[in-house]
Amino acid sequence: VGYTPYKALNNAIDLGNGVTDTAYNYAVTMQPKHIFIMLGSNGITAAASMEESYRTLVEKLQANCPDSTVYILSVTAANAGIDNSMIRDFNKYLRELASEKGVTYIDLYALLSDDNGYFLHEYAENDGLHFKGATYKVVLKYIEDII
Repeated sequence: VGYTPYKALNNAIDLGNGVTDTAYNYAVTMQPKHIFIMLGSNGITAAASMEESYRTLVEKLQANCPDSTVYILSVTAANAGIDNSMIRDFNKYLRELASEKGVTYIDLYALLSDDNGYFLHEYAENDGLHFKGATYKVVLKYIEDII
């Protein structure tokens, strides 16, 4: 759906039962123990414009969900004509942001990439961008081991 950090802050999503709100407001209402942010692949060609909204999202979550642990998940590699150097550069920004804000950075790029930095075929759908169903289990196990 082209979801970006800006949209997480500002665009309403369907929460079910006729309720709509932003993902950010939903997190503030729920006050979850863990908040995992995995955004950026849909806006990677405009990564520089996402940086400020990503920072704002993290800062607002930290301020308004003080008992939640925030995690930033990297953007995964692609095989569909996207220059992975843009993804690596954005992930570097995310890693630095996580360090600066005292949140945990989870590197899915390294987990799901081959030796050449492309999305491993066994984890990627035919479009080279999205996860196969079994990939979610691999990612969940990796995250569980970290937290």
